[in-house]
Amino acid sequence: MLSKIPVLLALAVSGFNSVIGLDSSWLDPVKAPVVSQLNTMSVQGSSVLKTESRKVSPFTAIDVSGSYEIELVSQQTTNLEISGDDNILPLIITEVRDNTLFIYPEKSISPKTILKIKASTQNIDQLSTHGANYVKVYNVNNKRLNIKVNGSGNTELYGKTKELYLKVYGAVDVNGKNLSSTKAKVDLFGASQVDVYATEKLNASVFGLGNINYYGNPKTVIRNILGLGSITKF
Repeated sequence: MLSKIPVLLALAVSGFNSVIGLDSSWLDPVKAPVVSQLNTMSVQGSSVLKTESRKVSPFTAIDVSGSYEIELVSQQTTNLEISGDDNILPLIITEVRDNTLFIYPEKSISPKTILKIKASTQNIDQLSTHGANYVKVYNVNNKRLNIKVNGSGNTELYGKTKELYLKVYGAVDVNGKNLSSTKAKVDLFGASQVDVYATEKLNASVFGLGNINYYGNPKTVIRNILGLGSITKF
């Protein structure tokens, strides 16, 4: 059985797409160049740290491509602060379109310091990340929250929502046990681990080697496992 694990992992991360629609484009540097930020043709960071504030209009969703440390806070005021190499910051695009804040590099970059982003807005109902990101989301308080995490890294969620919809692709740790939800639907593809808190209903699916740990003693639990993953009550 142990000899089959590498094969199953490869299927979980990339091969399942033909069967279950797995978004594995983050593995392909041609399709997802922002994930492979480090290469010989990229702009090299200066190692000179700079922090700047940027004006953005209010947003309810955020879409991130690249590799960052992100702190996202739900509060009354809308703010955006970004820090990193002074010659890299101008290459990081931050723009709001259709109530979504998009963050992405306009060309291949090789930062020498960690790119950090702090953003706040009144209501956050959607988060999508692509790449190697470390994300913390605070003060969630809404009726519905949609999250899609694609790549690697860590995501932490704090607050409460009535309905949580979470999709995870790749190798990611999602700590959502501090985000209280009434109903939660979690789809996990690959070799990730997800902690989720639901009080009424949990619909959980694992495709691959991932693990879902659930809290909150939900009255109804629907489980679906394809591979060597697990769904465990805590």
